[in-house]
Amino acid sequence: PIFVNIHDTEPPLRLTRPEAALIEKMVRCKLSIFILPMPLAGISSPVYPVAAAIVGAAEILGVWTAVKAMDENNPVEASCVSGVLNPQSGAASFATPETVMIDLAVAQLFRQRYGVPCGTGVGFIDAPVPGPLSMFERTFKAMASALAGEPSFAAGLIGGGVVFSMEQAIIDLDIAMCQNRYARGMGGDEFVDSLELIRDRGIGGLFIDSDHTAKNFRNYLTFTRSVKNLKSTSVREAVENDPVNLAHKKCLEILSSTPLYFIGEDKATAIDEVVKAAEKGLSLIKGAME
Repeated sequence: PIFVNIHDTEPPLRLTRPEAALIEKMVRCKLSIFILPMPLAGISSPVYPVAAAIVGAAEILGVWTAVKAMDENNPVEASCVSGVLNPQSGAASFATPETVMIDLAVAQLFRQRYGVPCGTGVGFIDAPVPGPLSMFERTFKAMASALAGEPSFAAGLIGGGVVFSMEQAIIDLDIAMCQNRYARGMGGDEFVDSLELIRDRGIGGLFIDSDHTAKNFRNYLTFTRSVKNLKSTSVREAVENDPVNLAHKKCLEILSSTPLYFIGEDKATAIDEVVKAAEKGLSLIKGAME
């Protein structure tokens, strides 16, 4: 069955009884267990980034061990989303160089030592609203992870992963497009053809009016929707082409041109019945634990 559920540990090195009860029930149903530790350097682990990575890896292995003790064939998954102490506020921050290093350390440990993938917290950034800060944080985390061999991308999440923004999703798709184009590289298949074209135009020859440019520019050049490359010093033009404003306009276009989705009455009723049964089951589990 298609069933998505993420289990969180309680750092450092704890699994709450309600979470454990859910995991036990899911294992009995042979559902995949996805564990998501969130070690916090300087809060729930020593301030060393490597210490937070140790805590995150240990929490994953601990839960996986419990799952396999119940059913050695039950599938398991994991991702590490770390944070670090923000000394100015005392809260956790998720968009610093240290968080990227911690997540990548855990992911690379599992890939290299155990041969299994482990996700990272690329989607978690601190910026509360779409804008320069969100673009910087998303680009830095996504690019650093991709260059380390652990690509991941979550579009639209801001505010420490608790807010979804349509405008940010549009901006993130542009960032992802640029990242993907860079990761593909420049290749080498066109080397010989390039020499022929350069020789054909000769010294001082331009290509802006060539048939080759007209036929191929869409395949070799990147065109973003909200992040415009302006060749201008006009403040007014810069404001009018602000990425957030352009992304907002694009969202309105999508909403106005997309038919609303409705669930059939029979499906809606069936969903309500599943929810009621789940609520009843959870209340019984809670009562038994109390």
